[in-house]
Amino acid sequence: MSKKIKVIIFGVLMLLTFLFFRKPALKIETVKITRGDIIESISASGEVDASEKADLTFQGSGKLAWVGVKEGDVVKKYQAIAKLDTFLLNASYQQAINTTLPLMPRPKKQKMMLKVILLMRL
Repeated sequence: MSKKIKVIIFGVLMLLTFLFFRKPALKIETVKITRGDIIESISASGEVDASEKADLTFQGSGKLAWVGVKEGDVVKKYQAIAKLDTFLLNASYQQAINTTLPLMPRPKKQKMMLKVILLMRL
């Protein structure tokens, strides 16, 4: 066989292979979009439960002075969600300072007074 015939046979085989093994064209369905009411709905019954829960604990007891979230709110890590009333705590602190301050030596007393003044500004 001549080189020309071999090339023609090879070309015909390639063409037949291409035609036989090609994938069919994808059929794409298009739909015109219109505005309207939803006609399908899903209903279910049951309970929804959080995947993560946390128990709240405080170092001491007392009345809540502020609550920053309500049930169902999403909270972030380290977000303040409540604050205890510090009135009684501050009164106890002041009483402790008033009873121990007169007993302290002068240099220590001055440092303590400075700390008290700085804390009162917060």
